[in-house]
This record gives sequence, C-alpha cells and structure tokens, in this order.
Amino acid sequence: MVQHRLHERIRKRRQRQHQSADYPVDRQRRSRGRHQPARRWAAVGDETELARLHAEIEDRFGPAPDAVLSLLSIAEIRVACRRLAISSLKERKGVVTIEFARIGHVSAERVVRLIGESGGTVMLDKDRPNCLLLKTGGIDLREKSEFISEKLNALA
Repeated sequence: MVQHRLHERIRKRRQRQHQSADYPVDRQRRSRGRHQPARRWAAVGDETELARLHAEIEDRFGPAPDAVLSLLSIAEIRVACRRLAISSLKERKGVVTIEFARIGHVSAERVVRLIGESGGTVMLDKDRPNCLLLKTGGIDLREKSEFISEKLNALA
C-alpha cells in the first residue's frame, strides 16, 4: 500500500511535467517498447534487486540523473517498509507519518536512539503509539526520500 502511494505520486508528477528535463528526450524515446527499468522499480523486493537495477540503469543509460535517483530512493524506501512491517507512510505539510503494522517488529532501543539523535526531526505520535513522525519541512523529493530512507535504515 505504501509502495503504491509513493509510486502513484511519482507517476502523477511525471504526467504533469510530461518529460523530465533531467532525462534526455532521445533516451526516453529509445527506451519505449523495450523492457523499461522504471516498471521494475515497483517490483523490487530487496536490497540486492535494487542494487542490480541501479547497476543496469547506469550500464544502459550512463550516470543516472536526479529524477532517476529519486525513484531509486523511493524503491529503497519500499524495501525498508516491507522489512520493518510498515503499513503506511504518508506525508502531509512537511511531516511524514510512519505507521507500523506490528510494534514489536522494531527494536524499542533503536527507536529511542533515533529520536535522541535526530535533533527534534523524529518523534513519537502522542495519539498513536505505533506511529513515528518525521519532520521534513520544504525539502525537495530527492532529499526527502533520502532522509526517510536514512531514518528507516537506522531502525532496521
């Protein structure tokens, strides 16, 4: 569910932009009709597959532009959500709410350490004990996805 929401947001943003300025149009046209790596991002199941996909993209297209790196970061978040039994990840007004399906699946010690080291950017939701809140502010999508990924990996 989390993966679908993130993927849907990226798809809608790309539709609005029509074609990314970071990704050359000729590369977009050449990749049509072939097996597109972008379609595989939704199916990535673990870190090994993600690394393999990243290597394939760089091998086929050269260094990945920021837009592609953002998508790879989101795929990394999906993998971490599965590993940590996160049922929902939502962002609204600069605050990301992470809802865990099973509280016992994450170490309480790691949660406390993450909150303590965060400088106020990570906190527990006082109304829902199975939720963490991350303050992201007005950072762009790539920075936000890297920030979320970093925090999730600290919990793993």
